[in-house]
Amino acid sequence: MSGRYSLQDIAELSGAPKRTIYTWDQRGILSPTRDGRGRLVFSDRDLSIARQRVQALKVRLTPRASIDDIVRLLPTADRAIVECSAERLAQQVLR
Repeated sequence: MSGRYSLQDIAELSGAPKRTIYTWDQRGILSPTRDGRGRLVFSDRDLSIARQRVQALKVRLTPRASIDDIVRLLPTADRAIVECSAERLAQQVLR
C-alpha cells in the first residue's frame, strides 16, 4: 500500500491516535484528499509528517532528551540552521 492511506492506516503506521490525526488534518498539518465517498485519503508525505510528529512528542516527553536528540528530528535544512546557531553560541561563550 503506497501513497494512499486511510485514517486507520495512518494511525496504525504512525502510532498516533485517530483523533490526533484528524486534529492535525483540521489544523492543516496534514493535507489528505477525499475519495469518492468523502473519506480522508492520506499520502506518503502525510505518513512521514505524522511519524515525525509522534517521534518528536516522544522525545519531548523524555526527561533526559538532549538537544542533539531534538535536532535529529528536524528536516535537514532546519538542522543546518540549528547547528550553525549552536556553533556561533559556543564561540561567544568561549570568548
